[in-house]
Amino acid sequence: QQQQQQQPAAAGTPQIQVLRELSAGWLQCQDAQGIYYYNQVTQQTSDDVPAELRAPAHPPASMQSQSMAFAQQTQMPQGA
Repeated sequence: QQQQQQQPAAAGTPQIQVLRELSAGWLQCQDAQGIYYYNQVTQQTSDDVPAELRAPAHPPASMQSQSMAFAQQTQMPQGA
């Protein structure tokens, strides 16, 4: 009877599956409660997509074209 009661610790812990590795040390994981994010560096967890991952690496094309147009306007001579 004692052998039946002594189950491996892993059987009592929830199954955690790493879905994918993300940037900045974050992992997208899934357990019985759903999907969450875990940072290997800071050991922080988040139910929502972390801010570091939400920020686009490059500005949208519309912003790039606006800044290019502005740069061209500032290079024009004042008297023109």
